[in-house]
Order: sequence, then C-alpha cells, then structure tokens
Amino acid sequence: MHQLMACELKTGEVWSLKNMLRIMWKFTSRDSVKVFFDYWSQIVERSGLPPIIRVKELLERHRNNIQNYFKP
Repeated sequence: MHQLMACELKTGEVWSLKNMLRIMWKFTSRDSVKVFFDYWSQIVERSGLPPIIRVKELLERHRNNIQNYFKP
C-alpha cells in the first residue's frame, strides 16, 4: 500500500511540473522565458525524478531554439 501511495505522489509531482512548464508558452519575451526556465529547471533537479529530469535535459539541449521562438 505504501509503495502505491508513493508512486501516486511521484506521478502527481511530475504532472505538476509538466503543467508548470506549459505556462512558459504564454510568455511574450525571451528574458521572461529564460528566468522561468531557470527556475523550473531548479525545481525539476530538486525533485530527483528521472522522467522529468530527462525532459528538462532535452529542453536544455534545444534551449536556444526554444528562446528564439519568443520575441526579443
């Protein structure tokens, strides 16, 4: 029972971090995106959850292209 609850908590945390990331696409400037992504990345690293950390690492590899999507 304890393992099931722990799994649900981890799933909820990953879901929350994913939803947090969705907010980034509403920003209108590169500077805002940079600040937000840095903040989000720190939270992801502290979570210690491998699936969302892999997503963060993928996004970091494409960070310049993602930031270019937004206005200067």
